[in-house]
Amino acid sequence: MFVSFITHKNQNPFAGLYFSSDKLLFNFTKIHYQNVNEYNYVSIIIY
Repeated sequence: MFVSFITHKNQNPFAGLYFSSDKLLFNFTKIHYQNVNEYNYVSIIIY
């Protein structure tokens, strides 16, 4: 198991990310945060 922290500039935090398991995608699409000051998205993905 590992955790990925991915930053995205001004876009959907999960754009272009694909999972082999729909359940993982469903569970972890909600785990993301927006930094309003810098307009960044940070995706936290747990495998």
